[in-house]
Amino acid sequence: MNLTIRQLRYVCEVARLGSVLAASRSLYISQSSILAAITLAEAGMG
Repeated sequence: MNLTIRQLRYVCEVARLGSVLAASRSLYISQSSILAAITLAEAGMG
């Protein structure tokens, strides 16, 4: 599976802000949405 732009954006925002909570607030989405996208990205990269 290829990494999507959305997944990359979420990973970068979590890294930039230092937490999933801060990233979710910055991106106006739920923490669970970010975690789900990151989990799929990790699974796809092996």
